[in-house]
Amino acid sequence: MFPHWVICKYHVLEEARYYKSGGKKTRICIKDLVTVIEDVMVAYMQEVLEKAKEARLSIDPGELESIACLIQEEEELICCTCDQAAIKLLAFMNLEGRSISFGKALRSTGYQEKNILPRHWEKNFSEYIREGKALRILHKKLT
Repeated sequence: MFPHWVICKYHVLEEARYYKSGGKKTRICIKDLVTVIEDVMVAYMQEVLEKAKEARLSIDPGELESIACLIQEEEELICCTCDQAAIKLLAFMNLEGRSISFGKALRSTGYQEKNILPRHWEKNFSEYIREGKALRILHKKLT
């Protein structure tokens, strides 16, 4: 049984339209396999931008939208990303409990191959979470 995924429409769905393999892009359509969140409120995106600025982290629009969606939605969503800055920001915002490494998410689908990229490793994800928590502690001491 595969887990059900929830993604944001504008940036994340666009990024998930293909995958690269052997130097080629292969188109995929996941729209029927996920729940797509149509509208993420600007106020939540602004909050994420402010926190990123406080933490001195630069995140991409897809990660910005995903984290904003995470704090907007009342249901227990889990954020999955392999973006280093976004993972640190999740911990900085005290959202690490609502996040998961890409490697762990892959394993939850039954994928057992060992050839995933280092940015997908649970070990690296945990390190970025630790660094984000340290940023949060440091920020509190400085303010």
